[in-house]
Amino acid sequence: MTRLFTLAFLFLMTITLQAQNQTTGSIAGKLTDKEMNGEPLPFANILIKETTKGATTDMDGLYSLNGLEPGKYTLVFSFVGYKTIEVPNVAVVAGKVTEVNTELGSSAASLDEVVITT
Repeated sequence: MTRLFTLAFLFLMTITLQAQNQTTGSIAGKLTDKEMNGEPLPFANILIKETTKGATTDMDGLYSLNGLEPGKYTLVFSFVGYKTIEVPNVAVVAGKVTEVNTELGSSAASLDEVVITT
């Protein structure tokens, strides 16, 4: 009888955990360099606008934002020396992974020449 109770308890816990995982969604993708034939951009920042949630790309330019409530979000992609871009209306569906692959172009900003005299 104890064994049957234990099996029933484990079964119910598995179903409960599965149901919890179905209430949130994820966003994942790859961030690449527009001018360098799609080379990955490691350690770039991805933020969800107007929240404190974000991620950093890995060495292959891959990122993942997990545990997001269903809805629409604006993603902000930034990397030093590149133009920051926003991708609006990214839909998150419960139990699904939304794929957002993006390319960043380099920033055209340049610095003025500095002369140092001693």
